[in-house]
Amino acid sequence: EWESDEEAFVSLLSSVASEMIINDERNNALEALQKSEEKFRGITQNIPGLVYQFHVSKEGSYSLNYVSDNSFRYTGLDNTHPENYFERFAAHVHQEDFHSFLSSINDSVMKFSKWEWQGRFNRTDGETRFFHGISQPRLLDNEIVFDGVVFDITEQRKAEEKFRELAGLHQTILSTITVGVSLLVDKKFRFVNTAFCRIYGCTEEEAINSSVSDYYYFPGTAGIVARSAYSILENGEVFSTEVQMRMKNGTPIWVNLVGRYLDPSNKPLGSIWMSQDITASKEASIALKKNEAVLMATMEAMNEGILVNTVDGHVDHYNSRFAEIFSMPEEILLKRDQQGYVDFAMKQMTDPH
Repeated sequence: EWESDEEAFVSLLSSVASEMIINDERNNALEALQKSEEKFRGITQNIPGLVYQFHVSKEGSYSLNYVSDNSFRYTGLDNTHPENYFERFAAHVHQEDFHSFLSSINDSVMKFSKWEWQGRFNRTDGETRFFHGISQPRLLDNEIVFDGVVFDITEQRKAEEKFRELAGLHQTILSTITVGVSLLVDKKFRFVNTAFCRIYGCTEEEAINSSVSDYYYFPGTAGIVARSAYSILENGEVFSTEVQMRMKNGTPIWVNLVGRYLDPSNKPLGSIWMSQDITASKEASIALKKNEAVLMATMEAMNEGILVNTVDGHVDHYNSRFAEIFSMPEEILLKRDQQGYVDFAMKQMTDPH
């Protein structure tokens, strides 16, 4: 009987010890779980977005198992009842974006693939924000769940829209100005505007990635211009020159070239060049010089002294016979001052010596 009591006592102690161990393990597990939840909550609170777990039931209905505490901050919706959060969230998706929102979810569920969506969301306070949602599917207890984040990308979208507006404005300006604009990288054109194509008689497709040397009329000119230009461009200065170029069909044209580096400290970015067609003015200037040469030759062939001056008294031309008649020294002739000529001539005529 004593042995029986002893066995019972030992059994009782064993049961108590086992229960204490189990309780201790349970407490440790609960404590670890609590710490894990606190750690997870701390992480989700600091993620710049709405963290959630999306659940698809076996019947195909949608709900949320978890929504992070910053739900109200992003959507205006509280997260106290995650089981109906999906319906509440979907009700605030912008009407024009609701179809893409729902169809993207259905498609990801059907294909068991990554979900990604961008669209507008009407907060409970009436403000419209742009959201970008992403999530990855996995199986949990034989049911599909999506772990994901919804980011507020409103400021990014506003910046993108502003950039598109500015890009459109810049493109309009570049397309309407009469000066050819081009971006040159590694001696090849990476961008040309409408005026460039008109000046050189080419299409944009023909110009892009073509070599700049193809546009110079004389083969060696490209190297000469490059050596002159880049010694100036490296100092951050603007280079300008007049040079004979050629159109795609080989027709020679005169162009005023103006260029500079986008960033002298980062030459691989390339250089911007402006081309202005000055063929008409250049040909007129050449013709004028030819006419002046003919005029001077005619004046020199005459026996009479000839002086040509402007209304303001500046001497444009004179022939050698004029200087000979009045014995006018070179220092007076070079001044090209009409009154000085007259004074010297009058002195010559009145001076008996």
